Amino acid sequence: MTWRGTRSDGIATQPAPATQWAPGDGRGGTTWWHAPALLVIALLLLVSWRDDRPLHGDAAMYGAIAKSVLQTGDGTHLTFNGRPYFNKPPLFFWLTAAASRRLGSGSAAPQLVSGLLGVVNVLLLYALCRRMRFDPVTAFAVALAYATTPEVVHWTRGVHLESLLTPWLLLGLLAAWESVTRPAAVLLLGLAAAGGWMSKGPQGLFGVAVAPLLWWRHGVLRERVTSRWSLAAAAVAAGLVVPWTWARIVDEPRYADTYFRAQIGGALVEGGINQRGPLWYAGKFATTYWPWLPFAAAGTVLLARGVPRDNRALAWRGYGAVVLAVTMAIAARRPRYLVPLYPMLAVASGVAMGRLARPRPRLLPGLAVGVLAIAVVAAFVDRDQSSEASDRMRGDAIEIARTLPPDAEVWLASDVPREGMPGIAKVLGLYAPPLLCSCGSPCLASARTSGEVPVVGAGSSGEVRILTLASSADALATATGAAIDARNATVAVLRLPAASRDAALTRACALDEVLPPW
Repeated sequence: MTWRGTRSDGIATQPAPATQWAPGDGRGGTTWWHAPALLVIALLLLVSWRDDRPLHGDAAMYGAIAKSVLQTGDGTHLTFNGRPYFNKPPLFFWLTAAASRRLGSGSAAPQLVSGLLGVVNVLLLYALCRRMRFDPVTAFAVALAYATTPEVVHWTRGVHLESLLTPWLLLGLLAAWESVTRPAAVLLLGLAAAGGWMSKGPQGLFGVAVAPLLWWRHGVLRERVTSRWSLAAAAVAAGLVVPWTWARIVDEPRYADTYFRAQIGGALVEGGINQRGPLWYAGKFATTYWPWLPFAAAGTVLLARGVPRDNRALAWRGYGAVVLAVTMAIAARRPRYLVPLYPMLAVASGVAMGRLARPRPRLLPGLAVGVLAIAVVAAFVDRDQSSEASDRMRGDAIEIARTLPPDAEVWLASDVPREGMPGIAKVLGLYAPPLLCSCGSPCLASARTSGEVPVVGAGSSGEVRILTLASSADALATATGAAIDARNATVAVLRLPAASRDAALTRACALDEVLPPW
């Protein structure tokens, strides 16, 4: 099958030999079962349907931040356990807080938001390929490869910001593609840039960055850059990003330094703890990108052959080059940095799979049925990859958290680990009914000074509670005169009168943080 593309000036490109690059001409209509099959497979693979999968680590922290947005009504000044949170933009937390209004606090809302965003990503990738005039077989193979990529499933089900980042990357690429022939589509570039930035900062600009390459290829770079649409797109992006960012910088001067210098700059130049080398990503692909690795390799070659004559190949290769160049330039090596590359690898896999499937009509339906069977099993038997010790400590933390009254003033002693697996402070912050306060945080400080009733109240009884490790509970209770309300093998909660609050907190905040063996 061959295809003749059309440039913005109406001149047809050279035909692409079927032996090199043949993603179809987009004719023939969408096969009726493609979208429903993708929807069911994505729902089963990417949405966590089990209610016995409590969150931990960063996923629990993201849920706790969303909980604070919901309970305080403040979506500008993000906090985690009473501490200002500067490391990530707010859009995911806003969406999760909105979902929590119906689903309540806990793991349900974060998991549902992340999972449904993953479903949107699969369908949007399919729609994008069809819009770019890939034939239905290739477009379906692309979306199927993406939905069944193990790392995509892992990061989506695990509640991470990548599930929200991807739709903005795809919208940015769609806008770049459309803007070649439709100048008004530049407005969509502005929206995609703003949404991507508010989801995960600079990584949200990968799709938008392809636009200048396509404009240059079609000889309209100067025209697009200087057009009124570009000015309008810049105004849209600034109007959506600047107000929140400016409010944080003005209200919390540490935000700019922490986010732009430490968070972004640190990832660029400081590297990871393990100082992984540049070949680490190659090893990651070799061990995790199955069963699609051979197809991705073959499809990447086909894309490279198609670049001189097909703008679809140029768009996806350009996108992959941008993502890979930035990812390799960043000193830190983390698996989640590869997530923006998976749509391009899915396209490469789909192109190769499409060549095999077009002359074999039963191949793709059979593959879909097999994937569906695997997805049904995975939806109900999948479990976290964690040790028994971390599972037990996570369960202990949740058990103690649920004993806390919703209106209690609760402080985390400084020995409660914030990092590690499962990150006890993060688990407590998500599953405790009240918002928690951390040692050294400004939690409640303004309310005590002004005399207002704090959101994290002192409790109707005027009593204060302190969460500490079980190993510290007896000594801390003896020193402060507190009573041990509840305790298990990992965590304990102490209750003390408000009159002894300050002295007790001084002792609780002087404890050394102890990281148990994981």
